[in-house]
Amino acid sequence: MAVTFTNSGIVKLKAGASVSTAITDAQYTELINEAEAALSIEAKIPAYELVANYGNLNANIKKILDDGASSHAAVAAIAHDPASYSKIGEAAFIANVNWTRYLNVVRLLKEKQYTDWIKSIAV
Repeated sequence: MAVTFTNSGIVKLKAGASVSTAITDAQYTELINEAEAALSIEAKIPAYELVANYGNLNANIKKILDDGASSHAAVAAIAHDPASYSKIGEAAFIANVNWTRYLNVVRLLKEKQYTDWIKSIAV
C-alpha cells in the first residue's frame, strides 16, 4: 500500500539520528499506513475519508496530516529498537515529543469547527 500523508525521510528525521537502521523501507511504509489509518479513525469526519480525499485538501491541511502521521510513525520506529539510542531517556524524550505532536493533531481533527473547515476548503 502506498503512503499518502508523509514519507519515511520525515519519519526518520523525527525519530532522530539513533533510530534503528534495521527498519526496512517496507516496514516504514507499514508504520506510515498504520499512522494514516489511526488519524482517519480518530478524525471521524462524517462522510469524509481523509486518505481517499487527500488530493483535494489544501497545503495547510496536508502539512497538519503529515505532522500527525510522521509523529505517530516515528514513535513506532523508536519503539522498534529503543536500545539503538545512547540512553533509554533519549528514546523516551524523542518518543514523548512525537506523541505530543500526534495528540495535538488528533485534538484538531476532533474539533467540529476544524473538520467543517477541512470539508469546506477542499480544493
